[in-house]
Amino acid sequence: MGSSSAALASRRVSSPHLVPRKALTSDLAVCVWIPLFPLRMEELRRPELVGKPSGILDPRDTRRLWQVSALARRAGVQVGLTVSQAIGLCSSMTLLEADPVFYDEQFSKLVSALGNFSPVIEPVELGRVYVGVDGVDRLYGSPERQLATVRRIIGRCWKQSDSQKDGQTDRRTDGQTGRRAVGKSESRKVGKSERG
Repeated sequence: MGSSSAALASRRVSSPHLVPRKALTSDLAVCVWIPLFPLRMEELRRPELVGKPSGILDPRDTRRLWQVSALARRAGVQVGLTVSQAIGLCSSMTLLEADPVFYDEQFSKLVSALGNFSPVIEPVELGRVYVGVDGVDRLYGSPERQLATVRRIIGRCWKQSDSQKDGQTDRRTDGQTGRRAVGKSESRKVGKSERG
């Protein structure tokens, strides 16, 4: 039996498809971080949320807030508060149900697009990814030009090309340029009877 397992092991090594490949690594990397990624993606889908207090309900406990916009934070709303506490602090706040599938799709879109810039991509968490930059200077030039290219790639991820409604472009600049709003999202304002 010992010789047959040795023969099997030698056959595995001789097959080029089964030889373990060395993982791609990089000594230098750029961190692409879009804070509050799910909230930013909801703002892309619903541009009317920009500049208004808003939040996303926790997907595991829809009675609590998971993410909160800067305007809601200024009104005293914090992550983890209950819906009734949040509305008590900021009655004009718009609450959204979490859409984890959509957020994952959008993050995959970002990771895939960055893969066209560098083969060394390391997603860390939703909205944060490291991009290896060893050797990309030969393609993209100086570090400043590399960053400009990464910004363009990010901006192109969410451009609306197939359904340009009314010819209007969403011109918000929260670290990305030239993005257009896409899709729809579930949102609700909580009435007095729901505040508890």
